[in-house]
Amino acid sequence: MLKSNLTTVPRMWDYNDQRPQCEGYISADSSWGWGNQISELFSVFGYAIMYDMKNIMLKAEVRDRFGKVFPAMKAIPAYDELPCKIDNYVEVPLKKGLKFNHTLNLVSKQFAHDNRIGFTFRKEILQLFDFAENIKEVIRNTKARIKATQRQRMGLKTALPITLVGIQCRRTDYINHIVFFGGLSVTEYYYYKAMDIMRTKFGPNIAFVIASDDLLWIREKFGHYSQDVYFAVDYYQDVGGESFVFDFALLASLDHIIIRFFNGDDVEFAHG
Repeated sequence: MLKSNLTTVPRMWDYNDQRPQCEGYISADSSWGWGNQISELFSVFGYAIMYDMKNIMLKAEVRDRFGKVFPAMKAIPAYDELPCKIDNYVEVPLKKGLKFNHTLNLVSKQFAHDNRIGFTFRKEILQLFDFAENIKEVIRNTKARIKATQRQRMGLKTALPITLVGIQCRRTDYINHIVFFGGLSVTEYYYYKAMDIMRTKFGPNIAFVIASDDLLWIREKFGHYSQDVYFAVDYYQDVGGESFVFDFALLASLDHIIIRFFNGDDVEFAHG
């Protein structure tokens, strides 16, 4: 049995459902935003692999939302498509060390996830997060345009490799969110420092691609970096789905990314 403070929630579904009872299904019940849902799904998929759980289901709206961007997720069934029903399930925070009974059905608590679980099985999970071909094509072309422009700016006559570094500047709603949880919003100087670190580490053949929900702010704060800075919005193309998918896919495809995290701790993730 699961050894945790679990709450059994009876009959979340239709009382008249005549299907047999499901066993061993795991799902995410998130109603959060795009980034948080991805983080939760990352944990759910990792947990399923760790405990050899063959059955994953998603809310239809979640599956359909992400299926437009990641086609592999279209194969994950929604509840109404299951051959069985889930009258009882347990809500559980996904974390290592949790004992699992395969006769139970698990639903992760909202935003109670652990990305370390998913990271352990990152290679397998990323197969589900493989972008649609039309998105890949747009991103490949965008990166090629940025690299070609950067070579022109530098006066390069040969196709030397250009390291592309993404910068994520989420500001509008997130500033108040950070303050609410006791954090401090990072300033432009955090990004300036991170950019200098990257220039030192990777040399002159580097370009930064900035994506943000505050376009006036990034142009004001980064516009003077005319030699190696590009704004994702200047290359925007509709790739289907929600408008920020282009920014997300572009940043995810770059060699490195600089992010902001609450109090502005130094964080650097190498791609792939």
